[in-house]
Amino acid sequence: MRQINNDIENIENQDPKIVRFNDACRNDQPDSMEYRHNYLRKYIMTSVIDLEQRNLDPQRNFTEAQRLAIWNRGDKKCAVCSTEVEQDNWDADHIIPHSRNGRTVVSNGRVLCVSCNRSNLHN
Repeated sequence: MRQINNDIENIENQDPKIVRFNDACRNDQPDSMEYRHNYLRKYIMTSVIDLEQRNLDPQRNFTEAQRLAIWNRGDKKCAVCSTEVEQDNWDADHIIPHSRNGRTVVSNGRVLCVSCNRSNLHN
């Protein structure tokens, strides 16, 4: 009798949406599948942070002044393979990629030789 009372108490304290979702997972009726789909879609869309608002830095490329500062700060060497690079033959790379909201600022830049930057092995 005590177990029955505990079960009733637990059911009363549960979120009715989760109880309904749990019930819908127990069968493959079309209305249950639709409920699961809608529930999960709503859960995912409200849990993911601002899918629509990806405010990328409007400046994609480093300026010449930023490039010079990055080159000097990086001791004129590739951050991946340590090859010395000439001032006119290297790429300024975002440490945190621009596509992942990395800012185009000197502190987020590094020196890469052309072959390391083109190889994508540094990502």
